[in-house]
Amino acid sequence: MPSTPAVWLTTFTANTTTDDSQYEPQIVQLSDGNVLIAWTSDNATGEGAEPGTDIIGQLFDPFGNTIGGETRLNHYYSAHNERSFDIAALNNGEFVIVYEDENNALVDLSCPNRVVQVDC
Repeated sequence: MPSTPAVWLTTFTANTTTDDSQYEPQIVQLSDGNVLIAWTSDNATGEGAEPGTDIIGQLFDPFGNTIGGETRLNHYYSAHNERSFDIAALNNGEFVIVYEDENNALVDLSCPNRVVQVDC
């Protein structure tokens, strides 16, 4: 990873589902050189399709090619709203995500976390 930020690729759309709203994007370079792009989505037909918001991610190799498909990064498929997330890369190519989980108008401030193993 360069110590000075550099242009990775020209502008492109990372998400394949563009209906409804996708927001709160984050980009994280993993220790193996792959890049994770994640966002919050309120789409009810794509990945994470239940009502409410979900955190969706897509992996890319260092050349910008997709690795697998979009995947839901939060734990629940129910009508919860998961949002306001942060992601950190781990030294082994995996990452950890923390986020707010809203359940029946209550926000879980304990910040559920999840370590995600990346299968390439």
